[in-house]
This record gives sequence, C-alpha cells and structure tokens, in this order.
Amino acid sequence: MDGDYTGNIRRGGNSGKKLIAVWRWTVDPKQREACKVCKDVYAQKGKKAPCNTCEYKPRLGRSNHAAYFLWCHVQTQWRAGPYGYIGLDYVALRQEATALGINLTRRTMSKIQTLEAVELERLNKND
Repeated sequence: MDGDYTGNIRRGGNSGKKLIAVWRWTVDPKQREACKVCKDVYAQKGKKAPCNTCEYKPRLGRSNHAAYFLWCHVQTQWRAGPYGYIGLDYVALRQEATALGINLTRRTMSKIQTLEAVELERLNKND
C-alpha cells in the first residue's frame, strides 16, 4: 500500500509531502539516534546542539502547524482490531481538537487523514 497519500489534500502544493516527511523523520529510530549523537558531540564541546537549524530535519510549513500539533496529541487514540490497527478514533480526535482550540476544517481533517494513512501502513507493516 505504499503510495502517494498527498492526493488527500485538495490544495496547497507539497503540504502533504512535508507533513509526511516530518512525521517519518520523527518516528524513524535512525533519526533519533543521529540526533542523540549530534547532541552528545555538541555537549562534549560544552555547547547546545543547533537543532532548530539542523539541515537534515525536514521543515514543517506554517499552514501545517495546527494539523501536526493535533496529530501529535492524538497518538494515543488509535483503534485496533484482531488483525492490526484500523485508524484513529475520530470522536476522540474531534474532542482533542476542541480542547486544543483547533478548528477542525476539511483541510485540517484531510491532512490528518493523510498522516493516518501513512502511519497505518507503518504500524501494520510492523505487526
């Protein structure tokens, strides 16, 4: 099921690709290890690692901040069945959006569903 999930986002150019790149970078254990090594190297020099300007970390566009913030907050809201993960609990997602003050527009929901499709593939591949 590996594919281009950005078709879920109606407008906005590469916003789906950027969201996907940031999420994949976030959950990739190799990236976390690389960050740890970098931070350790800078710590040995008595400096703080320049994470905000890291050239390897994908950047999230401003138009994606709300969707990504909500996405990170609903990672405990997955529904699962006997054969793996099914998807996000949309009732919980809506409640979390309200609690966070995020207007759950069609566009925001489309971005969430794009990330959901990518993550479902990753989660179910590991089962």
